[in-house]
This record gives sequence, C-alpha cells and structure tokens, in this order.
Amino acid sequence: MTRRRGSRFALLAAAIVALEIVCRLGLVRPTDLVPPSVGVGAMVTALMQRATLEDFGLTLWSVLASVVIAAIVGIAAGIVLHSLPRVRRACEPFIASYYALPLFALYPVLVVIFGVGPTPIIFTGVLYAAMSVMISTLSGLDHIPRVLRKTARVHRLGVLRTVWQI
Repeated sequence: MTRRRGSRFALLAAAIVALEIVCRLGLVRPTDLVPPSVGVGAMVTALMQRATLEDFGLTLWSVLASVVIAAIVGIAAGIVLHSLPRVRRACEPFIASYYALPLFALYPVLVVIFGVGPTPIIFTGVLYAAMSVMISTLSGLDHIPRVLRKTARVHRLGVLRTVWQI
C-alpha cells in the first residue's frame, strides 16, 4: 500500500515538474497556462489578505446555513409527506420533476427580492438541497418495518421515544 502511494506521489510530482518546465520554456502562452510555482505563490499571497479570509468565512457560513436550513426543511417535509399519504401522492409528480427545473435561473430574481449578499446564495442552496433531504427522509421512513411501528404502539411509546428507539 505504501509503495503504491509513493509511486502515485512520484508521478504527481513528475507531472507538476513537467508542467513547470513546459510553462517556463515558453511552449505555452502565459495567458493560457500559468506555471504551478506562480499559481501557488499567488494563492499564498491571496490567502494572506484579510479580504480573502473574510470572503472565505462568508462562503463557509453560507454553506453551513444552507445545509442546516435544508436539513430542517427537508426532514420536516419528509415527515409530513410520509404521515399524509394522499398529500404525498399528490406531490409525487412535482417531486419527480423538481430536478428538471433550472433553479439557478431564479438567482437574479432572488437578488432583486433579497438584495446582493449571502441571502440569495443561501436560498438557492436550500432549494437545491432540501429536496434531496426530503426524498432521503421519505425513503428512510418507508423502509422502517411495520412490525417496529406496531411494537412501539404496543409499548405505548411517545413520538420522541419512538423516533429515538426505532
């Protein structure tokens, strides 16, 4: 295993060195491909700037907010649809066609509604992720054997205890 990893590392290092040589010899225009050493230097310089770190933090915060909101909304929607079979059957065509919608096209409208900043980005992330969470929640709830639900009723478990133990 270590030998394979070492050979992969050597191959990667050789490719980077070859790329550096090709760029430095002028075989490729500098506007088409930057030498790896220049790219790494620019990255280090950018990461030392306060504005870059603030933007990076804002991006991480936006992703975290999107994930948390999508999880809450998706799980709640999945539980509601699972507990209401008629509503679920009515919503299934919309669920099936949801991924065909170009949600990114809504971004300009969201910017008009929410303004420039992280809010439209978070909203777009929630739109993309909540449906996946909801479908996964529905799938998970569908695969719980009936006998376990009946056992929970026989033991008179409350909702929270049923969720925790089953």
